[in-house]
Amino acid sequence: MSFLDLALRRRSTRSFAAELVERERIERCLEAARLAPSVGNGQPWRFVVVDDPKLRSAVAAAAINEILGINRFVSRAPVLVAVVMEPARAYVRIGGALKGKDYRSFDIGMAVMQFCLQAEEEGLGSCIIGWFDERKVRRLLGVPRGRRVPLLVALGRPADEVLLVLDATVGQNSVNQARAFGEALPLTGIVLAKMDGTARGGVIVTVKDELGLPIKFVGTGEKPDRLAPFDAQRFAASLFADDAPG
Repeated sequence: MSFLDLALRRRSTRSFAAELVERERIERCLEAARLAPSVGNGQPWRFVVVDDPKLRSAVAAAAINEILGINRFVSRAPVLVAVVMEPARAYVRIGGALKGKDYRSFDIGMAVMQFCLQAEEEGLGSCIIGWFDERKVRRLLGVPRGRRVPLLVALGRPADEVLLVLDATVGQNSVNQARAFGEALPLTGIVLAKMDGTARGGVIVTVKDELGLPIKFVGTGEKPDRLAPFDAQRFAASLFADDAPG
């Protein structure tokens, strides 16, 4: 598999199977993160693997906001990985101060991306999480005072697809329906029916932005033979084609 194929395959997973993840797979993901480039080869990170059920549940609870309905899926991830930001080397700190940049954020971003790409290679799903109670996570994991935990990564085998079929002709109501179903089911994607041309293309942007779910299939009717995999590049190109509806 080429790198581009791997990058195209990788996506945020928000529905996990209730299966343990083999330690060997996790270690290969950690090794991929270790090999990521960093300023001055400083590697200002530490990955803390949380797979003990009791501790994992507590960390997951720190990421879930029931009022806003955020990150409920985290409780179903068999593994959570906390990324701890370690102090940078002295000359990296000096360079960062002169340029007004904290290079550690770039370094951690690259390391986490390599971790997630290796997870995809291992047949695992991953989701990078930035919304959580950092103070609570630091306390649960015993992270020393002064250290930051900028990211969590949910890790596990993706569950079977749970697709919701929406009628593209009903606009905002489609989003409201999907949001209601998403509260009851671990949705993994959306199928948009009745997408006859690009005139209703706005609903694709709305569904993606508001729900954070990938569009898996689109159709110009209601029967299975009228469905096709959604191609974002082709759809975007069609919006600017000469024969596109005005």
